[in-house]
Parts: sequence; structure tokens; C-alpha cells
Amino acid sequence: MASLFFPLVVSAAPLLPITQAQQILTLSENQSQQHLPIQIQGVVTAADPSWNGQFFVQDPSAGVFVDSRIQPIPSPGTLVRVTGVTEPGAFAPIVGQPRWKAMGSSPLPPAKSVSIEQLVTGSEDGQRVQVQGWVHSARKEANQWILALVEVS
Repeated sequence: MASLFFPLVVSAAPLLPITQAQQILTLSENQSQQHLPIQIQGVVTAADPSWNGQFFVQDPSAGVFVDSRIQPIPSPGTLVRVTGVTEPGAFAPIVGQPRWKAMGSSPLPPAKSVSIEQLVTGSEDGQRVQVQGWVHSARKEANQWILALVEVS
């Protein structure tokens, strides 16, 4: 009895890129470690020269951290197209190995009102938010102001 073996060729279809920031944020840590492709377009909501090229970008679905090391950094209000891969972040998945291109300018998205209690949980990381309260104390460290707020009741 003769055995015949046929080679099996398997080709995987390329993964479609993630196109919304909210899709990135809903990934588990294990999923974000798979370096899934990303292609999003949104407005830069926060960037600072001391962040070494890193910034936050927000599309209509949510905001997400972009772990860029590319200089110069885009300024808030710049509309950018960002490509990269998913990576785990400190609070939520982020855009790693990014490339970005300025596409113009855009108004900043409206800030979501949140409580100070909600803000300190980190659940709003990457989102453009506003809080209301009394400034209890303020001090300047390097180029940033550190505020201690008391919530208005």
C-alpha cells in the first residue's frame, strides 16, 4: 500500500486595519499585544514638546494615545491620519510604531463633562474632558501646572 502526501498551502488574508479609536480601546491586553494594524484619522487633542513626540488623537468614536517618537510633533487642532499597530498601554491599548501625516486643521472636539472622582480613575484616559471645581492649590513643575481641585457640590 502506497501513501501519498500532498503539500498543504495556507495563505492568510491580510488583516483589515482598525479604523476607529473606540475599537482600539475595547481590545483586551492580549489582543493589543498582537500588533493589529491601525489606520485612523482624527484631531490632535493634546501634545507637548516634553512628551518626545507622543500625543493624543481623537476621532468621532473616542480618543487614543499615540506612542510617536517622530519630531516635530503635531499641535492640538491638527487633523492627522495615523497608521501603526496596537500595543498595550498603561491604562488602555495605544497606537504603537506610528506614522502620521497632517491633513489640515480641525476644531477640537467638545469636551465631555466628568466628575473629579471619575477623572482620577483613569477611565477617561485619552478622552478630551472637562471638570468643574475649586482650585485648592496650584504649582508649576517644569512646563506644567499641577492643580489640586475640590469638586463643587
